[in-house]
Amino acid sequence: MITGGASGIGRAAVELFSAEGAKVVFGDIDRDRGLELQEALTKKGVDARFVFADLSSDAEAAKLIAEAMTRGRRIDVLYNNAGSGFQGGLLDTTVEDWDRLMDVNVKTAFLCSRHAAKHMIAAKKGVIINTSSIAALTGKMGLKSTTVYNTAKAAVYGMTRAMAVELAPYGIRVNCLQAGPISTDAMLAGYTGVPNAEDLIAQRVARVPLGRFGKPDEVAMAALYLASDESRYVTGTALVIDGGQVS
Repeated sequence: MITGGASGIGRAAVELFSAEGAKVVFGDIDRDRGLELQEALTKKGVDARFVFADLSSDAEAAKLIAEAMTRGRRIDVLYNNAGSGFQGGLLDTTVEDWDRLMDVNVKTAFLCSRHAAKHMIAAKKGVIINTSSIAALTGKMGLKSTTVYNTAKAAVYGMTRAMAVELAPYGIRVNCLQAGPISTDAMLAGYTGVPNAEDLIAQRVARVPLGRFGKPDEVAMAALYLASDESRYVTGTALVIDGGQVS
């Protein structure tokens, strides 16, 4: 099960996991892109099901889990990828901005994990992967201060470590991905209309030792590793995928 699966990193994960033979259920608030992806995969003979849902709602999160259980009879992997960025510091962030960022980045992972974990505990196995960010490790991420976003991603990192300890006795592994700048439509949209955007992008790329932004499929492949038996002794950790930016 993959959240935020209609575009960006989530879409790459849906396509990759499906290609590896997984029966995928993915949720998103973008109905059009979600249905388009489901149709494209269906034409390829892939068993992937899109569920339109706002996963910051407990009822909607429960609905997505129920759909996954109906189609697969169990949940082997939950990839909490749904998230949202925000350019804003302490003084220019509203309470509404705070609530939205926490809902999308933290609450969705909490709700989906809570519902999925019940089924994984019964099965005595499972994998949960959360999307954190290198924003959890640094004080600045882009054009300006991103205090609330950094806080939200740090919360996901902390939640990952605590869940890993809590769920380990049931054979459930919990890890997170801490990605750096990834070339997605959402990330590049943050530069739309910004003066000297090309120069700013070049400056950001210059801070990456490997000299480029990452690609969505490179994060998806890391998620695939954490979902697989190859990582069966890995839990409570964060896999950094940032081209060396925080090295």
